[in-house]
Amino acid sequence: MRDLNQTAGSEPVRRRTSTFALAAGLVACLGTAATAGTVTMSFTADMYRVDGSGNNVDNGVGTYAVFDVFATFNQGGIRALNLYDMSISLSTGDFIHNDASTSNSEFGRWDAAYDAAGAIVGADSFVTIGAAATPNLAVTDPNFSDSGSATDARAISADAGWYAGGGETWGDVDVNNKVFLGRFVIADGGSASGVALTFGGDLAYNFQTPDDPIFVNDTQTFTMPTAGSSAVPGLGGVAALAGVGLVGRRRRR
Repeated sequence: MRDLNQTAGSEPVRRRTSTFALAAGLVACLGTAATAGTVTMSFTADMYRVDGSGNNVDNGVGTYAVFDVFATFNQGGIRALNLYDMSISLSTGDFIHNDASTSNSEFGRWDAAYDAAGAIVGADSFVTIGAAATPNLAVTDPNFSDSGSATDARAISADAGWYAGGGETWGDVDVNNKVFLGRFVIADGGSASGVALTFGGDLAYNFQTPDDPIFVNDTQTFTMPTAGSSAVPGLGGVAALAGVGLVGRRRRR
């Protein structure tokens, strides 16, 4: 099997021996971390609120509520290659987009329009593989069929996937052994409290060398905390809200 390091015009290799059964509903407590040998990976999320310009709102109600989702590994030296067979959904409501482009053919898409002038990056839903400080353009695979309409691509199609659009090292873990996978934005105004994002599927990685990819699977559910409470970093769900001492990073601008 060839390496999955991708360039903009290429298509990722996907393990297709069967369709993976994804966990449905809420994941109990911390969920189950995926394991491959001594390497473990869990999907984690930072949850916080922003104003209409995408700036953090530390307390109280914001215009938007944000889930920043990561692949978090237990060690360094890992490179995330692609995600596939993903199941991503909200318990209620829609995903919000504030893309840079106003073109009817592009507005509301899930591509990371991070560097384009005019995007409200802190309040735009997108998928990526890269560092949180500089999200990279992600190429969506054919199963990711959502084009969006107006300012709102309401959902993500079943079994969607994406991979880095170029740059061999884009998927390398950061100093916290994390790779930024996407920002998922919902409306707030007091309504975001208790809204859950379920994020599950398969991820391929290697050890930052041209080698066969390793495949892991995880599903987590992240629940937006009550307005006025502190932002929640790390693993979502009941455990994070109960304050189990998870260490994470709050994103500030």
